Amino acid sequence: MEYRRVPLVAWKKVCRPKEEGGLGIRDLGLWNKAIVGKLVNWIAKKKDSLWVKWVHQVYLKGKPWMEYTPSNESSWAWRKICKTKEDLAAGFDNGVWSVESKGYTASGCYEWLQERGPKVRWSSMVWNRWSIPKHSKFTWLILIESLNTKLKLHRIGVCDEAICCLCAQSDETQERLFSKCVYSSRVINELNSKGKMSIPSDRSLDWGVHRRGTKLQREIQMMVLMAGVYHIWNQRNRARIEGLVEMPEKITIRIIHDIKIRSGKLIKKPLAAKDRRWYEARFGEV
Repeated sequence: MEYRRVPLVAWKKVCRPKEEGGLGIRDLGLWNKAIVGKLVNWIAKKKDSLWVKWVHQVYLKGKPWMEYTPSNESSWAWRKICKTKEDLAAGFDNGVWSVESKGYTASGCYEWLQERGPKVRWSSMVWNRWSIPKHSKFTWLILIESLNTKLKLHRIGVCDEAICCLCAQSDETQERLFSKCVYSSRVINELNSKGKMSIPSDRSLDWGVHRRGTKLQREIQMMVLMAGVYHIWNQRNRARIEGLVEMPEKITIRIIHDIKIRSGKLIKKPLAAKDRRWYEARFGEV
């Protein structure tokens, strides 16, 4: 029996660059089109190539390349090249590739085909070498509002009710779970207390963008926040599936342990005195 699962994020969005809110995964369909576009450009430029000369002699026979239509008897490969020519026609001006001043490149054509969108202000905050990768990916899902919360599942008939598993006070939405839920607030308060952080109660994006301190301090603060929301979601899943809810203090200990292990692997050089005192006051010796 084949198992199919609806993806959390559309593939087109996943393939967007990280600075535009995607994962930066290359769309192989568009990339293949950009590569075939090289052949289209060679024919348009009449490149000094035996294959290009053969194409002009056998297929075009003096006809304008950008207006040429292949016959139904043409080979599959040739019809695909002609189809790519039609898809890229808007990028040519009188047979010259006008998208890039330096001439045709596969990477430039790929970006053009992607229709680049606006940049997001949280990209560098989420995707950095300090953060634990699974925490970064989970935070990304939050920021693009793609989590399967109980309210979302209830609306499509998967859940019988939408009440929050952790506080049981209102419907479970992303905003409710990570900003207003009593349980998640207790976890963040514990982190602010034991970890001596200054994460605001609403876990706003503005705090993440404008957090203060040295570079190391800012990165570790972001690590703590992302680890916090990741472990809150894990606890939510346990509560929903197993009916178990751990004390916030235990979640906090787990978060601090994750940060200590991760930062310990990344800190190679001796820290400046200011950073060392800051770090040791929160996580112990480096």
